[in-house]
Amino acid sequence: MVIDILKFFLVYALVLFAFACGLNQLLWYYGSMRQQECDQYKQWVANPVSMANTAKMDSFKESCDLKYKSVSSIYYTSETLFWAMFGLIDLSHFTLKENHYLTEWTGKTIFGSYSCCSIIVLLNMLIAMMSNSYQYISNQADIEWKFARSKLFIEYFDDTATLPPPFNIIPSPKSFYYGLKWICDRYCGCSKAIRAGKQKSMR
Repeated sequence: MVIDILKFFLVYALVLFAFACGLNQLLWYYGSMRQQECDQYKQWVANPVSMANTAKMDSFKESCDLKYKSVSSIYYTSETLFWAMFGLIDLSHFTLKENHYLTEWTGKTIFGSYSCCSIIVLLNMLIAMMSNSYQYISNQADIEWKFARSKLFIEYFDDTATLPPPFNIIPSPKSFYYGLKWICDRYCGCSKAIRAGKQKSMR
């Protein structure tokens, strides 16, 4: 399932970047204009005795709203589209102060297309991929369980301690037998393997 999630995030990142590039290319000019108006308003607030038009500065105050920064760069546009997937972004972020209805409609259409692709298509694709992986794991569960059980059985079939812990700390007759056999093989050279090796060397 982790592989499916990584595949989904890769495809989602490509879709997010593609729509972010399109929206930023369309609306970056308006974001930069709002940023300039906001800078002028901040300068006027810092120096209110200037000869600037008060009514005009009041109209520039709205340009300092954070929603106008949502499409001012690739980073902000990508961030806006990411949070839009969770329903935290509305269409007001793509509303223009100018009467450029065609540009505004195009931006909202691109945003709607992104919502359809990310929420409807990609999320359902992730659900389908994870469902397929779960079905595969469920089908293999019985085989994996039998394999693990057989592996556990084989571990206890091994020629190890006669008694289970903690009773295996007491030496058993088999332990003495193996100890004597090891000493005999080590120092006397009377084991079958050593004798067979000597016979081969003599041949």
